[in-house]
Amino acid sequence: MLYLAHASGLSNRRAAGGTSSVLEASKGLLRAILRALPAHIDGMRAKGAINQRAVTVRLWNFDTATTCHVEVALGAGADAAAALATLETKLATLRPGGVTNYDSWAQQLREAVAVQPSALHSALLVTDGGATQRERFVQSIEAIGAMPSVGFFQVIDLI
Repeated sequence: MLYLAHASGLSNRRAAGGTSSVLEASKGLLRAILRALPAHIDGMRAKGAINQRAVTVRLWNFDTATTCHVEVALGAGADAAAALATLETKLATLRPGGVTNYDSWAQQLREAVAVQPSALHSALLVTDGGATQRERFVQSIEAIGAMPSVGFFQVIDLI
């Protein structure tokens, strides 16, 4: 599972209808999702929708380049509270800067999926939607969504 936050200089703008920046709104959304994740994983396991192996959760951000910050395991004996604290601590440190480079994260995501192509990969991209080259951005989204091992891909536009 991959959480990818857009942290370019533009993410310092105010989020639609709010008083915080796009990046701070993104971080708040990701914190809420992370806190609900262990119960969601347990529910999916109880229904037989996923196996009992640990779920790898990664936190990336992108601006000029993509930075892979944290990778933790949830389940299979792993301490969920400690893993989530590690993710939330790193999430809190993200700051806006650089320019928007969608090609960077799209390439890194393709490479990450290629390492374990038979595993189910879920990716959540949180962005302000301000692509510098919108045509290439849409093509990247469509190409990643078409990969057979990517089970879910969502773009959230916070402007």
